[in-house]
Amino acid sequence: DKIIRKYARRYLFDWRLIAAQIHTESRFRRTARSYRGALGLMQIMPGTARWLEEKSEKSTPELKGVSRMLVEPEMNIHLGCYYDAMLFSRIKNFSSSDDRYKMMFAAYNAGPGNLNTARRKADSPANWVGIRDHLPEETKKYIPRIYNRYKIYKKWTVLNPY
Repeated sequence: DKIIRKYARRYLFDWRLIAAQIHTESRFRRTARSYRGALGLMQIMPGTARWLEEKSEKSTPELKGVSRMLVEPEMNIHLGCYYDAMLFSRIKNFSSSDDRYKMMFAAYNAGPGNLNTARRKADSPANWVGIRDHLPEETKKYIPRIYNRYKIYKKWTVLNPY
C-alpha cells in the first residue's frame, strides 16, 4: 500500500485505482510473468520498460536502470504509474474524466496504437462506449475488471481514501 500510495500520489492518481490495476494485472504477485513476457506487479513488457527508461531520462532520472529491475516492486510500480501518467496526458478529446481513465487503461493493455485505431474507427471516439467494440477482446474485459476491483477498494477505504 505504501509504495502504491507514494507513486499514485506523485502522478496524481487515486491509489485505489492503481491498486485495482495491479490486482488485475498480477494479483499482487511481484514475480508474475505473462505468456507474452510482461513482468512484475504491473506486467510491464521489457521493451516498453527500456523505451520508458529512455523517455524518462531527463524528467525522472531515478528510473535509470529500471528495465533491469522489473520484478522489484517499487521500481515496477513507479514505472507503471509513470507510464499511466504518460498515456493519460496523451489522451485528448474525451467525454468525461472516467472515459479518459478507461482510454488510458485501454492504451496500457492493448497499446497506444490500438487505442488510436479504435478511436479512428469509432462513431463516438470521445467516449469509452464508442470505442470499446473496436478494441481487442482482452482489453474489453480488462477495463471492467479494474473498475469492479476499484469499487471494492473504494468501499473498504471510505474513511481513509489517501
